[in-house]
Order: sequence, then C-alpha cells, then structure tokens
Amino acid sequence: MVALLLPAVMFITYSYYNYRLNSITEEVVFSVTAINQNTVNRYETMWMWQSKQSKNDKKKLASRFRKELEYLSTVPFIICAEFTTTISNKILGAWPVPNCSIIKKESTKVATKIKNGTTFNLFYNHLYPSKIVNAEMETIIITISSGFLFLLSILILANYLIINRPVKMIINAISTYNKGHSNFHIKTKDILGKTHNEQDEFGRIAETMTNHVIAAEKYLKEIQLQRSQMVRDLDDARKLQDHILPKITEKSFPLGVMNKAAKGLSGDFYDFIEVNKNKYFFILADVSGKGVQASVVMVYAISIFRQEAMNSKNLEETIKKINYSIAINFEGLFITAVIGSFDITTQKVEFFNLGHNPPIFISEKGETKLFPATSVPIGISTEPDFNMKKEIKNLSKGRIFFYTDGFPETKKNGKEIGEEGLIEQIKLSITRSAQETTNNIMDQAIFNPKKLADDMTFMTLGPLR
Repeated sequence: MVALLLPAVMFITYSYYNYRLNSITEEVVFSVTAINQNTVNRYETMWMWQSKQSKNDKKKLASRFRKELEYLSTVPFIICAEFTTTISNKILGAWPVPNCSIIKKESTKVATKIKNGTTFNLFYNHLYPSKIVNAEMETIIITISSGFLFLLSILILANYLIINRPVKMIINAISTYNKGHSNFHIKTKDILGKTHNEQDEFGRIAETMTNHVIAAEKYLKEIQLQRSQMVRDLDDARKLQDHILPKITEKSFPLGVMNKAAKGLSGDFYDFIEVNKNKYFFILADVSGKGVQASVVMVYAISIFRQEAMNSKNLEETIKKINYSIAINFEGLFITAVIGSFDITTQKVEFFNLGHNPPIFISEKGETKLFPATSVPIGISTEPDFNMKKEIKNLSKGRIFFYTDGFPETKKNGKEIGEEGLIEQIKLSITRSAQETTNNIMDQAIFNPKKLADDMTFMTLGPLR
C-alpha cells in the first residue's frame, strides 16, 4: 500500500510546489512592473511641475521622492529603490539606504529611464517566491507529520486498548491452563478496567474459547480415564500372554527361553511340548506387526501348534496345519518361525526354518554354523512350501540358538550388530545351563535398552546329554 501511495504523494507535492512557485513569481513580476510604472509616472508629473526650478529645487524634489518611496517598505520582496542621473549616475534619492550598491546578491535590478535625464532603479529579491513556497511546504509537512503522529498515537493506543489487552488476557489464560490449572476462564477485566464487552468480537472469542477448553478438558479427563483402563487391560493381557508361554523350572533341562515385549503385548512367541518320552516339539516365531493384533495371532498359532503336535506327533503335518489356519483366518498376516523337535535320548535336533533368522550352532570348540531359511513364512499361501528342508544336528558337543530379528537389528554405535555381533554376545554368555545362558544373553546391556525397538525372544537348546 505504501509503495503505491508514495509515488502519488510525491507527484502531487511536486506539482503543488511548481504551481505555487509560478503563481508567486507571476505576482512578484506583476507587482514590480506596477510599482516601477507608477513611480515613473508620478515622478515625471512632478518633474514637469518643477521643470523650471533651480538645481537646489531639484534636490528638494529628490528629498520629497525619498519620503514618497517609503511606501515600498510595505512590499516584502522590494530591497531597494533609487533615482540617479542618467549621465553621471549621481544618486538623487534612495530608499531605505543612501546607496543601493550595498544590496544583497540575490537582488535583481529593474531600471527605467525617465524623460528628464533621470533613471529609476528598483531592486527586488528574485529568490522571494522560492522562499515563500519553501516556507509553505515546510508548514504543510509539519502539519501533516503532526497529524500523522497524532493519528499513529491514537491507533497505537486504540490497538492496545481494543486488541492487545484482551488478546493478552486470552493468551495468559491459555498459558495458565497449560501449566495444569483446571479452572479455566478468560477474564474481561484487568487493572485498567474492562478490556472488552462480552458481546463484541473479543468477548465472543473469549467465551467460545472458554467453553471449548472446558469441554476439551472434560473430554480429556474421560480419555485419561479410558486410557488408564486400557493400560490396566493391556497390562492384564500381557500378564495373561506371559502366563501362556511355558517356563523352565529345572536348571538341568536342555532348553532355555525368554521373551520381552516392545509395546506391552508381544508378536514374538515360543512354545514347547513333550510329545513322547524325552522327545519335545518346539516353536520360536515372530508374527508380522505388533500389539494386540499380533498377540491374537500368537495365541491362535500356539493353540494350533499344541493341538496338532499332540495329535499327529509329526513336524511336517504340524507346520501344514498352522500354515493353513493362519492363511485362511488372518489374510495379509504371516509368521516367520523355526519349528522343530529335539530328543534328549538321541541328542539330536530336527527343525525347519520358515522365513526366519538363521539359527546359530556353536560347538564346544567355538566353531559356528548358521542355518538360513529354506522356506517362505507361514500364512503366505494355503498350500505348503515343497522346498521346505529339514535340518538335523547332533547336540552332544554343542548347542543351537534360536532368536527373533530384534537381536541382530540391535544397533551399536549407530550400526546393526547382525549375526556376527550376536554370536560374540552369545559366546560371552554361555554357561552349562541352557536357561542361565539365555538369561545372560537377555541381560547383556546392549539388549536391554530403556525402550525396545522390537520384540525380543531367545531360545537356547543344548547340550543334549
């Protein structure tokens, strides 16, 4: 707006300046011409009347003209006037000084010869018009500036009284609310008096905001109560989930297991069940997704595993049953898993890696071997994967470790440790007891962040002797 108005104001000011300058200049020129002509006419008339007088009379005549010329004092732009002889330039009379030769430089002389051999010189200030116009412009600028400053002061005061004060009170009320005060109300008065009417714009804003915040606070309390109930329910569900997972009570048992959930309920799970004397089926799995949905799939998968393991006592049939049930009942979800069996008598473990992290075998001499997945995860298709390969390993002189992806994806110095880093941590944790080994691994500082990024489940199997 200012960018548009400024050129217009400058153009109007410049035009007015030139107009006034031309007008005053014309008035000055007209006045000088009139004064000059009138004086010459009067002088010629008087000279003719005194034409036959002596030289002394001429001096008296000049003196009389000096007195007559005093009327020029009423004209502001006249500097000096004088009568001189045409031949000798002798001054016969002058006003307001005896000799006009001492006048200022900015004067302009207008000379007119008179018939009797006398010259009338009139000196006027040619800078007079510009001085008058400059003075006028200065007065106008001062007046406009004063008016602008006055209006600006009024606007600032009005802005403070009408806008800033009520807005500040609204902001203070919101700040007070944010500090935890429950009694929220926007006031309409401060130490200066009433800041706004309840019916004006700010009054309606304050009333609307007050009502909105009170309603929001009430809703927030309801949400907090619901959240507290959900937290309790989630905690109860986690305890129930933890209760479902079997625990190792005998230190001599060759299997050690543990599960930690990242977000209350875990999508990781494990299970083992004795199908014959000294022969057990086991599963360690990771459901896609997390939270309640994954925990539901986990409970369902465990129930199918236990039922089919006891009914068929066959690993392949158990896997097919779980795969089919997950595929038809939980479309879009899948499970990566290691499902196998171990026999304490034969000291052998058999397992299938279904899209899961590679199990790690470590011999008593420290030699390691990994078993990558040979099949797609469970639930991808209702049909079984015919590329599924059974792995068999003797655990009389070593042990095998099963785990979920939370372990190799753990970061150290900004980088994932991978299987190699996990093997280093396992070797630092091995004891004779399978459960103690698992406990030691889960207690490693690197696997115990304050907030788990992912569910973590670990299983140690062996030695079987």
